[in-house]
Order: sequence, then structure tokens, then C-alpha cells
Amino acid sequence: MFGVSPAQADQAIRLLVEAQKLIREDRIGTFVGHKLKTSADARVRTLYVLLGETHVSRQSSPMKWLTEGLHEHNRGVNIQFCFIPRYDELGYVRELIEAAQDNKQLEGVIAVSCSRAVRQYLVEQHVPLVFVGTPDLDQQHIPSIDEDQFRAGYILTTWLVKRGHRALALLASGEGRPGDHDFHDGVLEAMAVAGVPANALQIRTMPDDLSLFKLMCQTLLSDDGRPTGLICRRGGQVMQIILDVLHDKHLEVMKDVDVVFHALGEVPLEHRSYPYVQAKMMPEQIGDLIGQMINTLRKGQQPEKARLELQVELHNAYPASEGAKEDDNQEAAMRRSVNRHPSGSHTGHKAEGNA
Repeated sequence: MFGVSPAQADQAIRLLVEAQKLIREDRIGTFVGHKLKTSADARVRTLYVLLGETHVSRQSSPMKWLTEGLHEHNRGVNIQFCFIPRYDELGYVRELIEAAQDNKQLEGVIAVSCSRAVRQYLVEQHVPLVFVGTPDLDQQHIPSIDEDQFRAGYILTTWLVKRGHRALALLASGEGRPGDHDFHDGVLEAMAVAGVPANALQIRTMPDDLSLFKLMCQTLLSDDGRPTGLICRRGGQVMQIILDVLHDKHLEVMKDVDVVFHALGEVPLEHRSYPYVQAKMMPEQIGDLIGQMINTLRKGQQPEKARLELQVELHNAYPASEGAKEDDNQEAAMRRSVNRHPSGSHTGHKAEGNA
């Protein structure tokens, strides 16, 4: 039937019996051995990386550098990226996690961009969990990694002020998460240190619909009292929309307006000539840290530092405008501000990177 002789089949069975893959019982039959049964019990172990749809649409995906870090420290574990639909985030995540738990596949979760409700649900499941982002005040005990958001807002605003801008606009993300608050606080602190009044800042919240965001930018830049310094909370598609609107309105960067942005992950080639703030660590290094953190949790241990806050730096800052003066007290003032910052986001361990 299988193209082998009875003698060959008998020899194959004898070899399998010797290897304890099969068991032969006289006058009863041949059965599966215990060594073969163990392989049948093998399961696919999976780490789930959760990303919101808005995160993916607004900036570059972290899939490559995060996959490398997770794989390096979690060998033999499947890595699954899940893009959470915005219409029912909690329902989707609950169904995903419950199915993985039922199948005994769940090894851990890396929550890159999730709503408050999703993050709270994951905490309640008591699974190995790492937040990529600033945790809420009641979730500070959960291992997390994020850039110094306060410092990012402070650096970008300070650069614009030194360029001579006194009419600013912050294009903020709409989630209203702790990191967004810290970034906003950094912007306001830089303005206060430079003596720029708070009412010189206009704040616009980015809608999920990017076509509406474009319309919002067109309106913001239409009148004579338009801001001349734009602070973009995100790069990627959001940054490109702003540049397209400026082009349509014949506004020149470095002449009529300056645009700065906060880069998360890889910066597109066409945006690298503009000033931006980014973690000093390379994305691959950040992925490596996350891989180490989740591996430690999978072993039933806690990371040495529950919260890692990555230092940031300014890139591609062309010269300040003529006559702009350096204020030697700005850095000291910023440090005092950090110490009194109420959000608690500056209590994490500072993680340095290669400049």
C-alpha cells in the first residue's frame, strides 16, 4: 500500500519500538509510546504585541526592531502582532487573550498603543505584561518603557523660541494619555522659562480621521494671526500632511514658519531635514530592552527597574535666528521643573543611549 515490503515495515516498527515511540503488546497490538505522546502535547507559545490602528496610521510601525529584540531574548516563542480595531478595542483584545489562555498559548503581552480600558483589562489578567508608553498613575507598578515626554516637549519648544517664534501651535494627539500630558507640560515650561505667555500657544487635537486633520491645519494656517512655530506630537503621515498644507499655502519652512516634531521609531527619509526629537537609543536597542523585560517576567521575576525612561535629543536643528540669546539658566530651570512635576512620570529609571 505504501510501496514498502512487509519486511521493511516490520523493521521500521521495531526501530520505533526501540525508540519508545511505539509500544508492542503481545496478542494485543501496537500503541503510541510515551515519547511520541510528549510531542503531541507540545504547544505554540506566543507573545502578543498589541498596536492600535491610530498608532499604525500616524507613524512608522515598530515591527522590525521590536521583533528582533523579542526574538533575541525569547527563543522558541512565536511573536504575533495584532492591530486593534478602533471601534471595539476592548472586545477584540478580550476575545484574543481569552482564546490564547484557553489554548495555553499566552506567554505575555507587549501593549504598544492601547486605550485605558484595554490596559486595565490586561493588568487584571495577571499575565507577563510590558507597556510601551507612559503608564497611568494607578499602573505605575507595571513594567514600562517610554521616552522622556516632558523633556521632548521642552526641547522642541525651546528651539522654536530661540528661533524668535512667539506664536506657537501644538498639534497634539487625541488620546489624552499621561505621556501627552507630560509633553504638553514640557512645552508650557519652556515657554515660561523664556518669558513667552501661555496664550501664545494654540492647541489643536488631532482627530482619528486624517482628512479632518488636514482641514484643521488648513484652517489654522489661513489667517494673518497664524502661528509661525508648529510643534507636531507625531511624525510620519501627520508630519507629511502639515508639509503638504504649507506647500499649498505657499508658506516656506525656515522663512515663514518652522515645523518640529517628535519622532517615534524610524524617521522617513523625506522628513530627516526637519528638526525633531528622538530617543538617544537606537530603535534596535529599545527593542532589545523590551525583549529582556518580557523574558524576565516570563520567568516569574520582576525587572530590576519597573519603569525605564529614555533620554531624548534634538536632531537637525539649523541655526537659531540672528540676535537670539542663550539663557544659561534655562537648563537649571528645567531641572527644577522636573523635580516638582506632579504627574509622577519622572520617577522612572533613566536609560541612556548612544548619542
